[in-house]
Amino acid sequence: MESCLAMSTGRERSLTARWLPASRVGAGVRLLLAALALVTCDACVGRAPDAPVDVAEPLRVADAGPDSAARRATDGSQRAGPDGALGAGADANDGAEPDAAPDSTGLAGQDAAWGATQGRVQIHLRWAPAYPGDSHTRVAQGVRWVLSLLGAQVPPESKGAVVTWLSPQVFRLDLSAAGFPAHAMPPLRHVCDLLRASGEFSARGSVDVGRFVMLTLNTSAHYYAVTGMPATWQAFHALHGPLVHEAHVLKSLVAYGQRRLRGVAAQSGADIAWVAEEGPGDLRAGTFAWHEREVIDVMANGQLRFGVYDVSGQLRPWADPQHSAAGKPTRCMFCHESGVEPMWLPGAAGGGGMSQAAFNKLQSDQRWLLSDLRATRPSLLRYDIADEHSQGELLYVAFAEPTAARLAAEWGLPLPDTLLRLKGLETHHELVYHAWTAPSYDRRQVDLVSPYGVVRVPTHATLQSSYEPDLLGN
Repeated sequence: MESCLAMSTGRERSLTARWLPASRVGAGVRLLLAALALVTCDACVGRAPDAPVDVAEPLRVADAGPDSAARRATDGSQRAGPDGALGAGADANDGAEPDAAPDSTGLAGQDAAWGATQGRVQIHLRWAPAYPGDSHTRVAQGVRWVLSLLGAQVPPESKGAVVTWLSPQVFRLDLSAAGFPAHAMPPLRHVCDLLRASGEFSARGSVDVGRFVMLTLNTSAHYYAVTGMPATWQAFHALHGPLVHEAHVLKSLVAYGQRRLRGVAAQSGADIAWVAEEGPGDLRAGTFAWHEREVIDVMANGQLRFGVYDVSGQLRPWADPQHSAAGKPTRCMFCHESGVEPMWLPGAAGGGGMSQAAFNKLQSDQRWLLSDLRATRPSLLRYDIADEHSQGELLYVAFAEPTAARLAAEWGLPLPDTLLRLKGLETHHELVYHAWTAPSYDRRQVDLVSPYGVVRVPTHATLQSSYEPDLLGN
């Protein structure tokens, strides 16, 4: 929990910070840079393509009558046409804009029929190649990691069932085959239903895989619901019992002040649970006052689960930026994919509690416990391949920072027509993965000029968002 470092340039309209895959740099360098977070999409609606972006502006969708809850969750009810004029309350299922590619495959109807006849939670997702070497194999691998981080077992027998390619770009995602616990299925079904009600699905017969990831893994309320995170600190504490380990962190790579780490006496990987308390004051002087708790425990599939509780004990979508750089749960998981991290800064511990050496030894022992647990949970994931989880990251990085070529494939438009829609929008170069060299766009801007209505995603994938949806009605 002490392996992250916050860095930001303060520029919201470009990618100010990103995550590094383990295969790109050494472990030490990765830990110093891993807290760089992805600034992503703010797909406002009902705006002309050349209108300025206000990241705090609320979603503007006309009330749609009896089904207004579903309609407000998408921007299919009111969207900008090819010339920037607003549509007059067009229905989310009214088909594509005149210059958008129609659903010539009939996948939208096929998808609805499959769900109705089989009673399964599934949806058709669309892949748009984003970088050299991008492939069906990498996409399937990334999807499996995303589902695992959401709590799915993804057993070996699910290969070919969870991801089934229907065309070069479209695959069926069958969440019922992924090995999710029962509590995860209602929120996943709800998200899929909302995506199917969007103008994007009506126009293309599928939804971009990056949008699905953003609305599950990267939307904190949805992540909490799917993973079954206890709604209150009291419930989390009762689930795990006494916190017998304690370490005081005087120099933190995450908190802006000091941290108090407390954990349970874990006899197995399934028992591991830790809480980091953050706030002002000095642990040595007895003046430390915690203002929030960041927690880690282990799900049934062996993946870590992350949460943030405020001072009243309620879940919050991200860590308070006044006290911590931890961000959303999504920001935690790509440092902590193997377990609780040791203290890295020399002299980090002090003021009571465990010594730094004792804490680091305990974390080493617990990583072995977690490895042993995962060995008993057969899965298509390979934890021994350090950068495999980065394929999941790339699904939302490529979505958040699309190139013109990717957008042309995503929208089903010729590249010249796509460039006309993008004219005047800011570009930047994706800097961390170096996987694509063409200029990239900001998702929140390009969704304004999309040829169809889309379900709005969080402003930021891993940090505090000016727009952070809860489409589950919680």
